[in-house]
Amino acid sequence: AAAASGDSAADNEGEAANDDDEEEEAVCTNPGGGRRKPAVHAAFYLWYGNPEVDGRWLHWNHKVLPHWDKNVDAKHPKFDWRPPEEPHSPYMPARGTYSSRDSATLHAQFRDLAEAGVDSAMCSWWGRKDLQVKRDDAFSGANTDELIPSVLEAAQAAGVGVSFHIEPYGGRTPETFLEDLRYIHKNYGAHPAVYREQGLPVFWMYDV
Repeated sequence: AAAASGDSAADNEGEAANDDDEEEEAVCTNPGGGRRKPAVHAAFYLWYGNPEVDGRWLHWNHKVLPHWDKNVDAKHPKFDWRPPEEPHSPYMPARGTYSSRDSATLHAQFRDLAEAGVDSAMCSWWGRKDLQVKRDDAFSGANTDELIPSVLEAAQAAGVGVSFHIEPYGGRTPETFLEDLRYIHKNYGAHPAVYREQGLPVFWMYDV
């Protein structure tokens, strides 16, 4: 599905995760109706953009982030990646330097997820669309919340669920997270593509 971000050693969150807890195994309740244990969740990033769709590059031109160890950091040059020939990705995606805003791409990606047996796409979510906050560590301005309706549509068509991965957007606090839950419930909670366990939507949090 989405390209791995590779921001740093601490940001190695782009791998599919298996919930194999023996006592409380998750039961797949995705829109496809299948029941499979354990549930499989895959990190899914929505911050990619290109000039053809978005008018500019988003995240493909991510800067090299500093390492927290100054001695390690000094060994690595700092620059911005240069798409499309040298995008910020350890590999070139089969669909090229795509835009996460492109509907055909989203539908194709969710078909890929369904064929791989993924139960939910853990959508990287950088805050409510109307907030004026830092959206990612590259300060790209990618507004992931704007894309959620299209994501839910593509997920439903493919029979894959959507869960929400709450990222450390600028100013995130326990209080704003509570507001996020209310916002997501109000705006997206009734959609059949929202992935649920025991009747409740699933949320993930990064950097807590």
